[in-house]
Amino acid sequence: MYCGPPTNLKITNETQNNTLQVVEGSMLQLVCSVQSGKPKEILQWRTDTTVIKEGGQNGTITYTLNASVSDHMKIFICSAFNDALDHPIKKLVRLDVLGKPKVTVSIIPDDMLLREHQNAELCCKTGGNPKATHITWIKGTRQLKRLNDSKHCIPFTPLRRQDSGTYTCTAKNSIGFSSATKQILVLYPPDVSIDTIESQNKITLKCQASSDPGTYEFAKWEHLSQFGKHIRYIGNTQNGTLVLEKNNYQNSGIYKCRVTIGVPDMNGEIYQKELVVDYKGPPVFVSNNSFTWFAQYPEDAKIILKVFSSSKITSGRIRKIEEGHKEEEKQAFKSIRSFIQSTCRESLAFYNVDVLVECIELTFKIAMPGSNDLRNYTVEVCNTYNCSSFEVIVVSARESVDNRLYLASEFRPSHSTRHQTELNGENIPTTGLNLSISALSNHYQEEISEEQNVLDDNQIIPTQHAESSLNYAEVEFEAGPTASTSIIHGHEDRTIYSEIDVLRLANAIPSSSDSDEDDFVYVDGIENYNKKD
Repeated sequence: MYCGPPTNLKITNETQNNTLQVVEGSMLQLVCSVQSGKPKEILQWRTDTTVIKEGGQNGTITYTLNASVSDHMKIFICSAFNDALDHPIKKLVRLDVLGKPKVTVSIIPDDMLLREHQNAELCCKTGGNPKATHITWIKGTRQLKRLNDSKHCIPFTPLRRQDSGTYTCTAKNSIGFSSATKQILVLYPPDVSIDTIESQNKITLKCQASSDPGTYEFAKWEHLSQFGKHIRYIGNTQNGTLVLEKNNYQNSGIYKCRVTIGVPDMNGEIYQKELVVDYKGPPVFVSNNSFTWFAQYPEDAKIILKVFSSSKITSGRIRKIEEGHKEEEKQAFKSIRSFIQSTCRESLAFYNVDVLVECIELTFKIAMPGSNDLRNYTVEVCNTYNCSSFEVIVVSARESVDNRLYLASEFRPSHSTRHQTELNGENIPTTGLNLSISALSNHYQEEISEEQNVLDDNQIIPTQHAESSLNYAEVEFEAGPTASTSIIHGHEDRTIYSEIDVLRLANAIPSSSDSDEDDFVYVDGIENYNKKD
């Protein structure tokens, strides 16, 4: 009986390089055939060591597959053997799977929270067979870039809120094109604006916010002085609305609307918006204005007052006030020689917080022809909104020659009141102090300050006593002819009065004797006296 091996084994459609091209997704038939031998051969298709089909008819075996990327460059082996062969005959073929480009898009850093002002990079990477020849970036419907490259990144240095959107990378090769999409959401603090609505008596501040994400919370408004000192937290946290009384000076200042979405801004702080609210009302007299002023008739008196006002001072006048007089006399205006305005800074209470404000210093010089002008006055100051008044008293400062006043430290004058006592360029007199010393001390007690110890080198000299608890004024008199006795009153009448004749000579000191008896005086009617050393 004749025996022979199978011969002429071949794979249909193979190329010169034992390669078979197929487009991804298409059906492929792998056909292997031989010239049969005796006995009948056995045909097989296998990959590596795995048999995927065995058998066949008339010397032919066919394997059908749906080509995919995973089959690219895969080796398929066709073999035949019978009893006439010591080893099977075989032939192999490699699949070349052609397909559209494979596109992936990624963001670096790859996290869920992309914040405004940080750096980022959006990258498009392509793969597949054959290689992509063109890459196109599209944002929304607008084309950004077209490149001949297999990988390209768009840098964001830094990210801006306008960079949010949908980005598409499209890649094309000889088979076709494909794309991938990436959604970028840039988180940013809210854009905050403040709307103001004014009525006759109220001003309403409305905080408006917009952000991404669109959920945010309002914190309480912060109220600060014009120089940034914190005064209070106030307002509605539900809708960001704040209603203020329009004519209350304490409501003026800087207001901060504060909004948070849990995303810090570039400085790591919660975003906020500021608005300045001006006081629209009559002048407000600052805290440390003096009530007592000194004059020496018939020379002019000077009164200096400070007011807080956001609008222009339009006028200032002074009215006489005296108990028991007719109403028309109470309203009589005092003649003002001059009226000077200048800027200043002083303390004013805003909701029990002392803050520094810009103020206007008003200097009035008024005529003082006689002693009946030493009285109470009302100073009226007006701005474009209305008028306010402040009561002062003008007391006498009588003339003296080259006297010097020593002040205890508790009522040394401050720098801000230095010129209040320098009326018409004259020194402060010290005779007749039964009236003026008490008023003077009261005046200085209202103007306590450690800034300045000396009013004038030839006029006020700091006391040698440093204790702040001393409640007296020391007065030094130069000797001069006088027929009267000078009377010294202690501060607020706390010490015993002393009558002093500054020209009287002391009696001669009595001569001493050896007898102790000469040191005593015996008075009739006094008993149980004690000898005094």
